[in-house]
Amino acid sequence: MNSLVLYSITAEDGTVVAKNDDKQRPFKFRLGSDQVIKGFELAVLGMQVGEKSKFLIDSSYAYDEAGLEGFIKPNTPITLEVTLLDVEGSTKTRWELDENERISLTLSMKNDGNDLFKSGSLQEARNTYREAFKLIEYDSGEKFSELKISLLLNIALVSNKLKEYLEGISAATQALDINEMNAKALYRRASSRQGLVQYEEAIADLNEALGFEPDNQDIKNELVKVKEAIAKQKAKEKEFYGQMFK
Repeated sequence: MNSLVLYSITAEDGTVVAKNDDKQRPFKFRLGSDQVIKGFELAVLGMQVGEKSKFLIDSSYAYDEAGLEGFIKPNTPITLEVTLLDVEGSTKTRWELDENERISLTLSMKNDGNDLFKSGSLQEARNTYREAFKLIEYDSGEKFSELKISLLLNIALVSNKLKEYLEGISAATQALDINEMNAKALYRRASSRQGLVQYEEAIADLNEALGFEPDNQDIKNELVKVKEAIAKQKAKEKEFYGQMFK
């Protein structure tokens, strides 16, 4: 579908790099055709006809390492102001794309998130996984369920690395709501619970995970790790109370 927009792209120093504010001749592009930078497309996908919005676009969704010679430095964000005037042949919002469009876009965003994760851009990776999940959050069916679980597990993994354990627990629990026998979701939640010193709950998750995958060495190793943490905690408590009552 073709989107008709007015827009301006501004560099980090305030220079207007590109602009079209002519309502008689708006800029037209087709979603999914790579005619515009990814951040531009994702911004428009989230808008309704008649809406005007302003976005700060991360470099990974703009001009990346290449930059734009003479205008935008490599690895710098841009500011996008856009007004969605019309969507030709359709009044679809991002939620009303057909199944193939939603799956294709979600997989593309997931891959972008994976690349960000590998490069160490953890916050950006998690944000990308979150946005990808939103695209299919209300879809049902096996193919959507598998993709949702994959995204939620990625969110949990990144949240744990960021030491934001409550979100890790939430994401893993959402995955378990979709498939209660998913051992990896139980493993991820156990990792989050360890971060919050919820050792008994972590052990319960790991034991349940082992019930589904009894030969999984990662789960076994994690179980040993939690039990060692409990032993250290008890030893510290014993020493503390011993000092108190001397």
